[in-house]
Amino acid sequence: MHPLLLLIGVLFSAHFAYDEITLHDETPTRESVAGVIGFTLFFSSFLVASVFRGLEWFYLVGIGLVLAIAAWRFLVRRSPLTHAERYLWIVEFLSFLLAVVFHQTNAMLGVIVLLHAANWYVGYGMKLRGRPERARQYWVEVVVSLAAASGLFALYRSAGFSWLYAFFGQAPYYAWATAHIVLSLMASLARRKPPGGG
Repeated sequence: MHPLLLLIGVLFSAHFAYDEITLHDETPTRESVAGVIGFTLFFSSFLVASVFRGLEWFYLVGIGLVLAIAAWRFLVRRSPLTHAERYLWIVEFLSFLLAVVFHQTNAMLGVIVLLHAANWYVGYGMKLRGRPERARQYWVEVVVSLAAASGLFALYRSAGFSWLYAFFGQAPYYAWATAHIVLSLMASLARRKPPGGG
């Protein structure tokens, strides 16, 4: 399971970071993409350190790379931080505290998965503020889908319905997450494709 955990962790951290640019309606710039790369390297280094024995020190590589990117960002580029960049710096700092101070490296992936879901739920809901009827329908759908998923998860954990493993088991979850990332990337590329294609 370790290689799969590492793969999905790296993919999801990059997906999480890049999606923040989208959620904040920002155009990707050299600086914001550097922030995405820094976040992904930082997060991945902690995963490597937690997964492989003998490489517990590897998170120092991620911290060093983030500090190098920060030095380039603040001393060379000197442009104001975007909202997405600021948010990623905050999440990096909190992840650092979670892993180094509270020794909960294993929780880091779960935290960014939950943040990603919450950010998209709230972010899309905010985009519907000017359409009250659609916004109401959207929030009803969110509450119903979360309640249904929570109920099914409770059944899976307490009643042991084995068929629910396909949705809540660890390996299937990684497969669903990978499918989500690939489909999101394809949708993003389709949106950016110039008219007329080619």
